Amino acid sequence: MDYKITCPYCEKTIDLQKLDLAKDEHIKAFINQEVKKKLETSQLILKAEYNDLLIIKAKEQEENLRLKITNEFNEKEKELQKQLSVLSELNIHFQETQKTHQTDLANERKNYTELMQTFNNLKDALTDSIQKNFDYSYEQATKEYHNKIDQLNEQIRILTNVKNKGNQSEKDFADFLTNQFKQYGDVIERVNPGKNGADIIHQVKINNHKFEEIYYEIKDVDTFHSNYITKFIQDINNHNLQFGAIIARNIPADWRNNGEYIKEIDNHPGLFVCTFEAARVLFILLRKLVLETEKIKINNQQEYDLKNEIYQKINSPEFRALFKKINELLTDANKKLTTLNNTFIKTYGELLSINSDIESNILNLVASLKVN
Repeated sequence: MDYKITCPYCEKTIDLQKLDLAKDEHIKAFINQEVKKKLETSQLILKAEYNDLLIIKAKEQEENLRLKITNEFNEKEKELQKQLSVLSELNIHFQETQKTHQTDLANERKNYTELMQTFNNLKDALTDSIQKNFDYSYEQATKEYHNKIDQLNEQIRILTNVKNKGNQSEKDFADFLTNQFKQYGDVIERVNPGKNGADIIHQVKINNHKFEEIYYEIKDVDTFHSNYITKFIQDINNHNLQFGAIIARNIPADWRNNGEYIKEIDNHPGLFVCTFEAARVLFILLRKLVLETEKIKINNQQEYDLKNEIYQKINSPEFRALFKKINELLTDANKKLTTLNNTFIKTYGELLSINSDIESNILNLVASLKVN
């Protein structure tokens, strides 16, 4: 057997049988080199094996992760499938419900349209009927209203003896006095129509040989002045009379506000101021006062104060009650008539009622105060 080898480094032939391994440097170097190669080879092998293990491990982990993710995805997919199934069922139910709702809505709209058409037809027919009836009723009511107003104006003119201006008022009052008292033998005289001083003298018949005079001045003016009263008292005194009145279309506002449509002149019993509206009653009151005073003269032959007797008579409960009743009546009537200034058809019935009340109450007062 050949135990010789050639050194790969120095190319020296080495006899292995004679070789001293402990001392031969070439052998040491060779061994070290071989060991190094072996180690490097082993390291490469180990590294390769380690890398293979890492790759295998990574693949295992990757596979495990993939499986885990796949399982989780499958589970979630199943859950989503369930939810989709539920949603699908809900969607189907919703669509069916929507179809039903749309059908119901369409039916309701159809019914509503039909009802509205019916309503509009009825409304048009009713409106047309109402309009025709209203036009006819309005026309009739308007005619009736104007007729009633004309009648009322005529009645008020007769009841209150009110005319617009001047001599006509004097004539109307004189005509009323004549028609009312001529039957008792009284004499009514218009004095100097249109001039200052007395406008009407009412001679009350006491007996066949005696008359007592009542002195009237008519003031058909827009504003009542206080000097009218002063001048009136002077005229009364100049004629030596005890009875008389100023009949004024307008009186001071505070008198009217206080309901004093018939007002006594202070400190002059038997003398008065009144409105046109109250004139008719005052004519009767003054005539009654003249007759009652004359009775006192006849029954009392002793000396007496005529003005005091007149004052006592005027302030008797009977006369005071009459004054109060008349003024309350006129106040109430004026308040009601004032509220009707801006009204139309719907209030003419109330105007009729007010006028009827005035006429009825005045006629009752006239009847109760007449003295032959």
